[in-house]
Amino acid sequence: MLIECTVNLSFIVALQPILQTITKNKSRVGRKKPDSALFFPVILLIMAAFPMSLIAQTEIDPLGTSTSILPISDSIPPSTLPEFRDSLLIDSLFLVNDTLQVDSVSAQEKGFLDAIIFYDCRDSAVYDAMNQTVLLYGAAIVKYNDIQLEADYIEYKFADNTVFASGLPDTSGTIVGKPIFKDGNQEIKPLSLSYNFKTKKGFIEEVITQDGDFYLHAKETKRQANETIHLRNGKFTTCDKENPHYHFHLSKAIVIPDDKIVSGPVIMKVRKIPTPLALPFGFFPNKRQSSHGVIIPAYGNGDDLGYFFRDAGYYIPIGKYADTKILGDIYTRGSWTLRNITSYKRRYKYNGGFNVSYTTFKRGLSELPSYTESREFFVRWQHSKDNKARPGISFSADVNAGSRNNFTNNLNSSQQDYLTNTFQSNIRWSKAWQGKPYNLSVNMRHAQNSQTGNVDFTLPALAFTVSRFYPLGNIRQSVGKKRWYEQIGVNYAANFDNRLTVQNSQVNIGNLDRLSTQFRNGIKHTVNATTSIKAGYVSINPSVSLTDRWYFDYLRLSLDEDLQTVRDTVNGFKNAPDLNMSVSANTKIYGTVVTSKTGALRAIRHVLTPSVGFSYRPDMGTDITGDYGTGGEALTYNPYQIGIYGVPNSFESGSINFGLINNFEAKVRDRKSTTGGTKKMVLIDNLRLNTSYDLFRDSLNLSNIGLSAFTNLGQKLSLNYSSSYNPYDRDSLGRTINQFLWDNERRLGRLTNATLALNMNLRSKNRTGSQNRDNVSDDDLEQIDKNPGAFVDFTLPWNLNLAYALRLNKVFDIESQQDTNVVTQSILFNGDVTLFKYWKIGFNSGYDFVAKELTPTTLNLYWDLHCWEFTATYIPFGIRQSYALQLNIKASALQDLKLQRRRNLGQSNLLY
Repeated sequence: MLIECTVNLSFIVALQPILQTITKNKSRVGRKKPDSALFFPVILLIMAAFPMSLIAQTEIDPLGTSTSILPISDSIPPSTLPEFRDSLLIDSLFLVNDTLQVDSVSAQEKGFLDAIIFYDCRDSAVYDAMNQTVLLYGAAIVKYNDIQLEADYIEYKFADNTVFASGLPDTSGTIVGKPIFKDGNQEIKPLSLSYNFKTKKGFIEEVITQDGDFYLHAKETKRQANETIHLRNGKFTTCDKENPHYHFHLSKAIVIPDDKIVSGPVIMKVRKIPTPLALPFGFFPNKRQSSHGVIIPAYGNGDDLGYFFRDAGYYIPIGKYADTKILGDIYTRGSWTLRNITSYKRRYKYNGGFNVSYTTFKRGLSELPSYTESREFFVRWQHSKDNKARPGISFSADVNAGSRNNFTNNLNSSQQDYLTNTFQSNIRWSKAWQGKPYNLSVNMRHAQNSQTGNVDFTLPALAFTVSRFYPLGNIRQSVGKKRWYEQIGVNYAANFDNRLTVQNSQVNIGNLDRLSTQFRNGIKHTVNATTSIKAGYVSINPSVSLTDRWYFDYLRLSLDEDLQTVRDTVNGFKNAPDLNMSVSANTKIYGTVVTSKTGALRAIRHVLTPSVGFSYRPDMGTDITGDYGTGGEALTYNPYQIGIYGVPNSFESGSINFGLINNFEAKVRDRKSTTGGTKKMVLIDNLRLNTSYDLFRDSLNLSNIGLSAFTNLGQKLSLNYSSSYNPYDRDSLGRTINQFLWDNERRLGRLTNATLALNMNLRSKNRTGSQNRDNVSDDDLEQIDKNPGAFVDFTLPWNLNLAYALRLNKVFDIESQQDTNVVTQSILFNGDVTLFKYWKIGFNSGYDFVAKELTPTTLNLYWDLHCWEFTATYIPFGIRQSYALQLNIKASALQDLKLQRRRNLGQSNLLY
């Protein structure tokens, strides 16, 4: 007899306690095993009481014994299949702690789970009542707590809470819909899987698991209740390919999650080819957090320093947010280096790094006069604070300080550090009051020049500023256009600096007491008041600026008994004010010439911005003249000339300033437009002419005439030009005289210097269009922005940057009575080329046209080998002529697994 009925699988699961009691083989003493015919009436009564959602065919024999449950997935469209996502329905039926118990055995002892098991499928679900099994076909899914299993075929047994999952063959015989097992953040994709939800034991066949940077392949895997994993025929690698490019072959291994992987004999293979790297046992870290470890050094030839081992050391994690590396270099001829590199980062709080090194250089043989020994050190610290962590307060640090010859003597210094002459540091803390115009900043600055040896310290530099405010802005209560005096804006700044300038050789711990007495300090107040008045088409801009310098010591000259000049620094408070008043007026004049209505050039537009102004500075000089020179000669000095902010203006000046800015634009036909449209093209962006005339000077009232221009020629080339012309003639010694050049030679001015700079950026089209930064993680973007040179973009076939500079200075030659041209001319270029799909060659060089030689040049090669990378750096000539090769695994977890080779190519190495 065939009976067609509907079954809701959620209700079948809810019947699990009853069905387990009915079918239990080992019942109490004297209880007989019930007849299987009792199943049908019970199920029929329950089905009649609940909604129906899934159609199945159950074949029942005349005696009432269930023989089979047949899936009919082909007869039901997928769209009609149910989805068990009604939370009210699930909560009302899944009775985890059911109080209706057949006997006194607890639910936990009977094998009940501690949470709901949810399952669903796309095609069909079959319930085998006799065996208490559910068979799910087509995109099946089972969920339990944080565990989720997906596959095209899933078999779940209620009796022992086990599940089996595998894929199914398609029409071509290919296995599709293979299992995907997720447990928390871990995900595996085996060929087949068996798992017990209660004991959490499982057996997995042909699985690839990922944990961080690691991938673990295994033919057979068993998961134990304590979450340890036993495997056979495994592969341990960082390559994400199904057939990895390299791996460590593990015959047997035990995986302890978030701890380690321990194996028997292990050998490294490239594809299937074994390498000499083999060990009797393997031990691999498997922690999500960093762990201690030895850092393997690189080796090479350091020229006159001897052979070396470089970057050998130990890695130490410091909590969750920091780590440190202690590294060392050692050379066969006695030189050595000790370094500490510490990095720290806390998301949405701060990040930074600290790098300190100490080096002892020994060159030559100690028995020879040419032997030299020096000690160098350098400190780098970079720190930045996330503005969201504490709005209104910021803290940053960028420290680069050390001994003068650190990078010139250091073989391992980068080319950029080697060529840098000036190193600067700044530690800054600032606070902005929300809703207030006040800002306070504290800086500690440092600058050193490796060529001159000068070191400048500013410890500290305080700045308190008041942003622009309008003291008369609300003087009237009426609404309407503001008067000119209501638009007067005032801003204020107060600065305190404590400065010291010394030679690098004087900076040492034993000399700190003497250096502390050589600091110079002072306070400077600056108040500016400005406004803008509109008079028709003319804008008038008056301004007043007051500067007051506060010094706490000053200079005093006197004569001793031998009539020798004596310089004394006298302690005491003195102020030295300065005043500057100015007014300027400017307007814009437009002119357009229409050249054609149909041609390529339609019109040219010329915009002139003339300006004229007057600035006045009164004589507030503090010069002192007296018989302070040697032998009682007259001498003029300023007591504030030792001050860090300079001295007040010592002469009266009133200058009329002239300026003219020209902009040229063209309207041209847009060749891309199909309707004959036009587009704007900038011809000259800014052509500026300026000069001034001082009414209070007794001679040479007119200043040099400045001419400058800037424009972009298309989107690739930019041009910047500046020059200066002297309007006065000169005598036979080349000295400027108070006579205009126009009067003698009918020329407006004489060229004194000029500079021309061209910058061009050429690049090919991106293979995949414009770069999409949305697909890059925040951490990767941060690293790219901090180290753009370390980012390799293979989607850009080639890139070239050119910078051409031409400088001309006119120097008067007394013998020939003519100017001699002093020209410096050079071009710098850098870029890269994607030679093959994963090969990129970069270069950085230039050419000095005066010296007729190449500037310091560096060539580099990057080869992406998927899970490996190869880099080569070559300096073809110069003092640092050398090459460096490195082959390493990309993954940071195995970054110490690398091959390195570095060698200098100087004269002494030609015989090696």
